[in-house]
Amino acid sequence: MSDPPASGPISPEVFQQVVDAFVTATTTAVGEWIGADIAVRSATLSSPEQPPGTILARIDLDGERLCRLTMSFPPSTAVALAQRALRDAAIDPDLDLVRDCIGEIANIVAGQAKALLAGTPLHFSFSPPKFDPGPNTGAFQRVAIGFVCELGEFAAEISVRPDSAR
Repeated sequence: MSDPPASGPISPEVFQQVVDAFVTATTTAVGEWIGADIAVRSATLSSPEQPPGTILARIDLDGERLCRLTMSFPPSTAVALAQRALRDAAIDPDLDLVRDCIGEIANIVAGQAKALLAGTPLHFSFSPPKFDPGPNTGAFQRVAIGFVCELGEFAAEISVRPDSAR
């Protein structure tokens, strides 16, 4: 499932702790709210290219080690998740409503991860969702986690301050 770094800017232990927390947070958030079975496709130290049209939600993380959570969705997956989230409202969501739903998913994921990492060196507080990539995070390493469910694929990217930067 995950390929921790053999050596590099963050230790294999930090990599695995970040992956474990955000996988659990994402599968819980999307699984319970949207009612979808989520599987992990990949977990790597990288920053995947965002295809044109990708819908993303960014949560700025304020922690000693964690800087940002960016969740990215192909438009078809974002629309399918929003439709599932709003199934009781029986409406066809427009782009603003799709973004609101994606932002809420990112917000719930951040909240779940915050609870899972409380009391550890990776604890953090976080901002409300934003819908732009934001400024370059500089010297941070990016943990990229790919997910898949019956509604499509999506990803979470967590920016982590290197071990040496502490």
